[in-house]
Order: sequence, then structure tokens, then C-alpha cells
Amino acid sequence: MGCIKPVVTIGETYGGVEVVYFCGSHPKTHKRFYICKCVTCGKEAPRAASKIASGRLGGCMRCARITHGLSHTDLYSIAHGVQERITNPDCISFSSHGGRGIELYPGWHGPDGLIRMVRWLEDNLPPWRPGLTLDRINNDGNYEPGNLRWATASQQANNRRNNRRITWRGRTQNLIEWSREVGIPRDTLTWRINAGWSLDRAMAEPVGRNGRRGWRAKGRA
Repeated sequence: MGCIKPVVTIGETYGGVEVVYFCGSHPKTHKRFYICKCVTCGKEAPRAASKIASGRLGGCMRCARITHGLSHTDLYSIAHGVQERITNPDCISFSSHGGRGIELYPGWHGPDGLIRMVRWLEDNLPPWRPGLTLDRINNDGNYEPGNLRWATASQQANNRRNNRRITWRGRTQNLIEWSREVGIPRDTLTWRINAGWSLDRAMAEPVGRNGRRGWRAKGRA
């Protein structure tokens, strides 16, 4: 089954641009491009149909910079990257984010939502510094208030490992959720599974007094 082509109507306004005319398709990818006019200054430039139809275009870069002064800031680049991973099928990271069901907070969509997201990051998280990335506390959760933090690359990688998906008895949850349900520490479950324990034993066997990781659980030498 082929991909559904984005619908773009000549003469309509999407976000901060007005569609003027169709200018051709890419010879290899077959993506369609249209000449669009910035509604603020009138400057024209070719834009991909997928980006036009999404409503994410906020006009030309010059007008965006004049409007809010954030276009070249680090937080703006980070927030824009999040939007792309969630909403743009052409983004290389879409399959591991928006393509697998991760969503973006409703108020953070489109050009205005991008600015609201930047303001939220400024007001609610510690100051960003080089080396930090925007991490979801629950790796299977959405980009939304309450689930975001700054993290180093190693912290982010560890978060992904801790949120590995486990299917047991017909249900699939991450390790944090299984830990809460069965009452066994997440680190213990991780050690048991990595050590080759069966899921039935790892999830059900109580932890002994000397067995933080489970190798001396009750009844075991």
C-alpha cells in the first residue's frame, strides 16, 4: 500500500506561508515542491508538500527571527528537532518517535506551539548547557510537561535500557511498570533477565536478605 500524499491547495495559507504554484517533483524521491510566499514579507521560496500540509512552516527564516528572536538559539533548535521527530515522516528519526506512537503535547504544535515549548523549557527546567539533550523520563511516554528533563548522552542511553519492553503472560510493559506491579526492584529484574532467568522465575521469585540482585533469593544457594 502506497503512502498517502499530503494535500496542498494552491492559493491556501498554511502556517506562515501562502502556496503560489506547483514547481515540480524531485527526480529520485518524487517529493512534490511548491513555491510558497511568506505572509509577512512576501518572499517566495520552494517548500516540500509534506511540510506545507503540516502547517509547521512559520514563514521565511528572516521573519521568524524578527518575530520572536529565537530562531538561532539552542532551545529553539532543540524544540524544532522534537517537532520534526514527532510530526515529520521525512525526518530520519521519525520511525523511532512519531512513527511508534510517541506524541507531542497539543499546545506545542505548529510555529506558535514551537515558541510555547521554548518558553516552557526556559521556565520549568534548569538552564540548558552544552552536552545535554532533552530526555523523556518515561521513554515510552510523550513529549509533554512532567515527562521532560535535561540529560547527558549516557543518562539518556541508560534510560532507554531501563525502559526495555518485556512481554510476560500475554502483556507487554517496560521494566519500570513490571517492577511496580510485581514488587521487585527494577535493577533486580534487569540483573535476573540479563543473567538468563526465565521470566516466570524473574518476576515471581522473592529477593532474599542477601540478594539485592536476586542470586541468593530464598531457597537458593
